[in-house]
Amino acid sequence: MSYPQLDKPYCAVTVTHAKTFLLHAGPQSDELLTPDDYVYLHPHWYRVNEQRILQCVGKTSVPAHKIPQTRVGEMQLDLECLLNQSLSQHSPYYRAQVYVVFFPVSLLASLDPQQATAFPVCGFALVGNLYPNRQRTPSGSGWLYTTDKQARLAQPLAEFTVQDLQHATTFNRRFKELTGIDPVTDVRPLGVSSSKQAH
Repeated sequence: MSYPQLDKPYCAVTVTHAKTFLLHAGPQSDELLTPDDYVYLHPHWYRVNEQRILQCVGKTSVPAHKIPQTRVGEMQLDLECLLNQSLSQHSPYYRAQVYVVFFPVSLLASLDPQQATAFPVCGFALVGNLYPNRQRTPSGSGWLYTTDKQARLAQPLAEFTVQDLQHATTFNRRFKELTGIDPVTDVRPLGVSSSKQAH
């Protein structure tokens, strides 16, 4: 897959979803994503593997405008129908999810809030347990992924720790090496986007 405008300025947006739907395989913990969990990041469902990499398992059948009003049990049923299996041993609940998306600055003007997806088309995203416990020293990690033409997480490129993210110069250099973005291209942080909807 070709990624556009690798020689043009990119923006980095930190996204916080206050209500991310999760089907947890074990007891609740400080970590949001653990192996065999399922998480909904609009409009796709993902399974967490043993390396804590998110693998897309399909797209929800719930219309986008109904997601905020959809009950926990209905979301679980949507995934069970998609997988054709029961997930009765999983615990459904909502948690806040933080991730970072990267895409060309030039695409900002063409973004449609009514067609919003968790991730940009043909861009990059850093997703994982980036802020597992705010009461302690920042820890945790996340994977950097490419995203495809359907705005799904696609290829995992590398894992980063929260400490890696705190060193902006080192992170940007590594990010450009992994993605093929021109070394002299600006990657501009554009602040934080937040949502209270269930994505």
